[in-house]
Amino acid sequence: MKLKLVTLLLLLLSTMHAWACEFHGGGGFGMGSFGQFHPLAQQHIDNSVPVELKVTHDNRLKVTAATDAKLQLRYVVPDDYTNAEVILTPSKNVILANSSPLSLSKDRGLIDVTFKAIGPGEHFIIVRIDATQSYRPYSKIQRVSVTAI
Repeated sequence: MKLKLVTLLLLLLSTMHAWACEFHGGGGFGMGSFGQFHPLAQQHIDNSVPVELKVTHDNRLKVTAATDAKLQLRYVVPDDYTNAEVILTPSKNVILANSSPLSLSKDRGLIDVTFKAIGPGEHFIIVRIDATQSYRPYSKIQRVSVTAI
């Protein structure tokens, strides 16, 4: 009788072992109800997306040749970026009123850039953003197409 009881208990223990999905403990539920990769075990982790330095502007501008025109740069500089500046490089038939680098000193703002297209045709202005993010260099290049009539 004792032998049957011991055998029955051993058989019962071996059949109770359960395999779980990939989110639950490694060899079954014996390793904890939730494994480390289960969504409920990770709900306390902050999954916020870092904010990126952004400079936005119109991608295409239509202007009249030989007259002053404006390009408006809108920017957002998060706290972890320092020494942020914009360098504008025009094509050969575009003249900028101020060709020195533009410093982005505040969190956000607007910069109006005055330029003139010398003759009609397709031109461009290259917008290069340089900064330091957490002691690492950050750089981004954008292009503005200018159509002068």
